[in-house]
Amino acid sequence: MNIWYYILLILLSPLLCAQAWYVRKTTPKLPEPEGERAGISGNGQPLSLLILGDSAAAGVGVNEQSQALSGQIVKQLADRVTLNWRLFAQSGYSTQDLLIAVKTMEKREVDVVIISLGVNDVTRFIQVDTWISQQQALLQFCRKELSSQQVLFSLVPPMGDFPVLPQPLAWFLGVRSQQFNQSLTHWLSQEIDCHIINLGPLLEADKMAIDGFHPGEAIYQHWAKVAVDKISIT
Repeated sequence: MNIWYYILLILLSPLLCAQAWYVRKTTPKLPEPEGERAGISGNGQPLSLLILGDSAAAGVGVNEQSQALSGQIVKQLADRVTLNWRLFAQSGYSTQDLLIAVKTMEKREVDVVIISLGVNDVTRFIQVDTWISQQQALLQFCRKELSSQQVLFSLVPPMGDFPVLPQPLAWFLGVRSQQFNQSLTHWLSQEIDCHIINLGPLLEADKMAIDGFHPGEAIYQHWAKVAVDKISIT
């Protein structure tokens, strides 16, 4: 990042703070969807899956878990494996929040873990290096405590495209999310048991939830497809 970025950031900081406050105050708070958060379904060889993360992992933006990430993955794997799946996610979770929460989770072996984190870290102004260190700690938890064979990390969505965000706040959060993703991608390129889930560079506003901040059903369906394509099924 060049010097002009930081100069511009300093000049814009009062406006950015005011816009962030306004967005938090006026954006509707959508609930986490109803539905099962664990189950066994499908036919075929056994596969265990755990989804960890924030409000997007929890399915905020749709009415039922069947429409959300977990439900879409269950549907797409139904004719390929017998899936033993579990969702452990909550709105508002940062990576540090999740690291604390997983200590209370029932520990059992899991073949594949899918992780969705970063938006709340971006908005809380966590430093990129700190975030990567937290992600590394989470990966070690998956390996040591869950004996995971594959860990899939979803990239932070392109926050500059969130319809609810005004300019220049959208620009600022968009740049921050890109910085997070660049560092995450660089680190994970060295981890042979990890994969990136990349939904693409743009978000279509008409496929977002009504709050302009969370995915709608079509995005969850696409997210699930990209994730399923990354899962190793032998």
